[in-house]
Amino acid sequence: MSKLAAIFQILMVLVLVGFGTYGLFKGDFSAMASAIPLLLVYYVFVTARRKRP
Repeated sequence: MSKLAAIFQILMVLVLVGFGTYGLFKGDFSAMASAIPLLLVYYVFVTARRKRP
């Protein structure tokens, strides 16, 4: 994995977690819950890509 791709992945996860945390602190539970499916899809995409030979 290139260094640029790793930095992009870290930033994407931080933005999604930050958005969910911000929504939770504002009392908007639906905004927090909307970030969870995106994180799950991102996790599946990254792990499926890593397991391929």
